[in-house]
Amino acid sequence: MEAISSISNDTRVKRIHLALAAIAIAGLAARLIGYLYGKSLWFDEASVAVNIMDRSYGQLLQRLDYFIVNPPLFLIISKAVYSLWGHIEYSFRFLPFVAGCLSLLVFIRTVKRIMPSIFGICAAALYSLNVTHINWATSAKHYSLEELSSAVAILIAVEWTKLSTRWRCVIALVLPVLLWFSFTFAFVITGFIVALAYSFLKERKASASAPLIVLIAATSASALWLYMAAIRYSLGYETLVGMWSDVDAFPTAPYSSWLGKSLLAVVGYACGVPYGPLLVMFFCLIGGYALWRDRYQSIVIISAVTLLTALGAAALGVYPFMSGRLSTYWSPMVLLLFASGLQAVWHSLGNLRFRRFITTLAICIVLINIIGSLSFASFIFLKEEMRYVTEHLGEQYDGETPILVSSLARRPFRIYGGKLPSDKVVHI
Repeated sequence: MEAISSISNDTRVKRIHLALAAIAIAGLAARLIGYLYGKSLWFDEASVAVNIMDRSYGQLLQRLDYFIVNPPLFLIISKAVYSLWGHIEYSFRFLPFVAGCLSLLVFIRTVKRIMPSIFGICAAALYSLNVTHINWATSAKHYSLEELSSAVAILIAVEWTKLSTRWRCVIALVLPVLLWFSFTFAFVITGFIVALAYSFLKERKASASAPLIVLIAATSASALWLYMAAIRYSLGYETLVGMWSDVDAFPTAPYSSWLGKSLLAVVGYACGVPYGPLLVMFFCLIGGYALWRDRYQSIVIISAVTLLTALGAAALGVYPFMSGRLSTYWSPMVLLLFASGLQAVWHSLGNLRFRRFITTLAICIVLINIIGSLSFASFIFLKEEMRYVTEHLGEQYDGETPILVSSLARRPFRIYGGKLPSDKVVHI
């Protein structure tokens, strides 16, 4: 009987791994198709592109034009790819595309490690086939790098006990470099440090202190260097606060109401379930308890500290706390908590009908997500004619002159909005 049970378990695990592999292939294919299609640059992408084209590597560390703030290594590597590749959209989107693909693979590796079940498959599907993740992997913005940074930190935390002290020190030395790719990684790495400190205090092993000390020192050095090289030029940007004020990105009175609405918006968006944020929050709380009980305290600590530090940054007016694009770095954490909560509730129910209901709920959420992604596919493959864009800019940007015109589109041309005089329009 034990042999039969073992064979059955092996078969089940193989099927789960095959399902995860299929989900990974589908997600990578969706990102590749979106990338190769070469959709029109939208306004923010065009603003980044003009800065990359017009500035030297050193100037990319200074305050950027068009009131944009981007991580320096994202800009520098994009500049290098552009210099090698030329005046095409592919060069600006290359790094986000690679980051989007890697973040998917890293997340699926984490799911295999901690949740080889139908609920892990659902979490992987939500990450792989959601329109938000596909869009950021095919856009010339840094949000897919934020997803990758969070996913890498979570995976390292899960695999930490398997690593030797030497490898832990190497990782602790290198991990803070991700701050240069993602400003929001500052919140995540703070959680990572607290998780390591908790592990050290719990085990009281001398070997655990060296990686923690290296991580704290390397993070401090990287953050200080980043501040001196780039961030100090961006702090005080009047639009950094002003541009988000209309969506309550920073705390507003009554604060309890703001906090509740913001948390629901963030977890709903990060999980790809904006239509049911209360449901997501409920299962995330249960999932946090389940992960803690299953000896994955590091994930819970990283998630909790990331939340607290992000709220602190918003309270200080340093970085907005909101849904939408600024919630992307939450996705790896929230999806794991959400799926863990579904799985924990499933295990706690003895009634077969209730278990089937939870399984059906998870599958329905994935199907709704996929259908929603298909309905928004035109957004990922958008190509805009000059007439449409000029009309749009006239409504949105009060008739501002274009900053970037591309003659390489499959359509006759593309145009993007900005504030440069007409004699300085950049043709590529």
